[in-house]
Amino acid sequence: MESIFCCINYDTQCVELYQGSKKLGSYASSFSKISNADLRSDPSLYTVEMRIRGNKVRVYSGAAYTLRFTATITAATGYVGFMAEKGVVCDVLRLGDAWYYEPYECFDITFPDEKQTTFGRCTRTGISGDNEFELFRVNSDVEEISTRSQDISMDYDFFHSHEMSLECGNDYTPMEQNL
Repeated sequence: MESIFCCINYDTQCVELYQGSKKLGSYASSFSKISNADLRSDPSLYTVEMRIRGNKVRVYSGAAYTLRFTATITAATGYVGFMAEKGVVCDVLRLGDAWYYEPYECFDITFPDEKQTTFGRCTRTGISGDNEFELFRVNSDVEEISTRSQDISMDYDFFHSHEMSLECGNDYTPMEQNL
């Protein structure tokens, strides 16, 4: 079985997708190398995502995970990993199942009076919930945004809780749990 990999190619200035030695797709971009001296003060950041579902691959890049191209592959099984031919500083490496999502829009707070309230939950369709790991799975090959009719604000939202009696001089610690 031939390996499937996505790479940032400095020589061609492209994000490229391969199955074995066959190039399946590419997206022209612009990459620059950074000196070790400037690594902390002026880093170059690149985001690349490859999502495989069955025999379909989607390649995303950019700060907003913009879909760059799709390709069809010979279905594969195997392992996932990260490889570099030269030194790489990786800020975030996320590996996961392409069918599952973590709902970032919502959170639970347990108040000092032990009442628990959920804020920000979106109503979703076409998904199955995984309560053990607090994830959801899309039931068909769709993007996450199509499972909800609400937009998720990237700004701060303000939520109001129930009224609660507090006494001066006491310490109260809300217990926050992200969903």
